[in-house]
Amino acid sequence: MSLKSILEQRRLEKERKLKIRTAKKVATGAAAGILAGIAGGLLFAPKSGKETREDISNKAKEVNDSIKTKADEAKKALEEKTEEVKTNYQEAKEKIVTYLNEKKGKKCCEGSCEEKEAEINSCEEEKVCEESK
Repeated sequence: MSLKSILEQRRLEKERKLKIRTAKKVATGAAAGILAGIAGGLLFAPKSGKETREDISNKAKEVNDSIKTKADEAKKALEEKTEEVKTNYQEAKEKIVTYLNEKKGKKCCEGSCEEKEAEINSCEEEKVCEESK
């Protein structure tokens, strides 16, 4: 890596950190504003205390249900991505084993990937043993 690229990388990292700090400040300010607005609305609301408490309770239940729904959706999406990654990993592993077997002049039509991998490992171990003699 050249000095120029190192300096550029550090500059970009500093800019990224500054953007993150700014975003945190904006989010904190927005949250404080929202809370102040809610508090003001509750204090100066024309409804009775009982009605206001019912409204708060209903809204809390709605938010809770919404959060549960979003969490379930996120969980399902994560499970789907996990399966996709596992499938891609297995396919890549099979392609690599096939390629290595072709390079060694073996046919890659029989057995599972685990068997092929074991064959490759045993061949590599034999080479190491032969080389050490």
